[in-house]
Amino acid sequence: MSSGEQTAARPESWFAQLFSTFRGHDRSIYAILVSEILFGTAIGWFTVYRPVYMAALGVTEVQIGIISALLFCSQSVGAVLGGWAAGRFGSKRAMQFFDGFAWGAAIILWFFAQNFWYFAAAALVNGFFYGAIPNWNRIIADNTSSERRPTVYGLVHLCYLGSGLFGPVAGYFVSRYGLVTGNRVIYGAGFIIIGAAVLVRQLFIRTDKPRSTDLTSDNVVGAQLTFRQTISFIWKDYRVRVIMLTTVLSNYTLIIWNNYSSLYMTSPQGLGLSAGLISLFPLLSSMSIALVLLFIIPRIGAERYVRFLFLGSLSMALGLVLFLLIPKQVFWPLIIFALCFNGGNALLQPLRSSLQADIVASDLLPRVISVSSAFSLLASIPIGPLAGALYRLDPRFPFHLVIANQDLIALLFASLGRRGAAQ
Repeated sequence: MSSGEQTAARPESWFAQLFSTFRGHDRSIYAILVSEILFGTAIGWFTVYRPVYMAALGVTEVQIGIISALLFCSQSVGAVLGGWAAGRFGSKRAMQFFDGFAWGAAIILWFFAQNFWYFAAAALVNGFFYGAIPNWNRIIADNTSSERRPTVYGLVHLCYLGSGLFGPVAGYFVSRYGLVTGNRVIYGAGFIIIGAAVLVRQLFIRTDKPRSTDLTSDNVVGAQLTFRQTISFIWKDYRVRVIMLTTVLSNYTLIIWNNYSSLYMTSPQGLGLSAGLISLFPLLSSMSIALVLLFIIPRIGAERYVRFLFLGSLSMALGLVLFLLIPKQVFWPLIIFALCFNGGNALLQPLRSSLQADIVASDLLPRVISVSSAFSLLASIPIGPLAGALYRLDPRFPFHLVIANQDLIALLFASLGRRGAAQ
């Protein structure tokens, strides 16, 4: 082949590789991807502005932490019920019920919220969406080959987190109508968007089908396992234990970030940015996530999952160090922070899910995720109030805790890598 032909082939090969990421998936996967864009848009709006909405209605930093604890109590119950419902009703029905009920009822309460008690009630209801997660994971695992699983999980997270491109729309609502009325508009629009997402999944996701591969070290059919047997399976497999523990610790990071980052960015004691300006941050996050999920995740083979999980954890810690060094009323360093923090998180989410789906058999997966989620959520209950108390002492303290937490996650993945190398 001549040098001219080689030059012409390179861009074609690159584009073919990029577009192949989106081609050849099952109908259920495409339905999941579309619904994730819709869910991600609405939930992204809620996540950015709920803390400042609560503060505008008189909810204190400590009460925000209490609301977070209530949310994790109900999530732990929802996670257990989700595993049970998978065997009783099937993954699709269970997923649809928990998501429809939890989000629909909570959005109504947020829309009409007047004080702390509305948000507390919404947290207790909204946590039941965790019943959908083990079933959602099984649907993805059942409809994806093991070779393409990291790419599919990457696309799912790209659609969900990449929907932050629509973040400025929420910023417009808040700038146009004010914090309280603007948030009510956000919740009204979010109710319609999430309703559309549930409808898409209902129309296009196929019913459950068993996955042919069984990569567990235990041949017991998951649907026949008792709660005690599921715990025993998790305890015996070091890989599953590390996945569960790092999930707990990642929850700590996201709890603190989701509840206190917006407050810190808008507070005079923090960055002192305007409420409208911070709506651009989800856009930066989405761009960082897109770069990782489109150009890095598809190139990571199963043998390198743990290495990149380690690097992603360190990248998030590095980003948080930078976040605390940003001067007041300066926005541009958030671009570099987004690349480090959200890029690292974009590695963690799909690779950890892929690693777990490769280890655990399809029938067992909902129960393992259910038990693991319940444990991680119960362990997360004290973090919200603790972070609230730390924030009251100094708005920077919760983020110091997150940096240490991310370092611990990196060490756990390093230990998993050493065990794999030893074997």
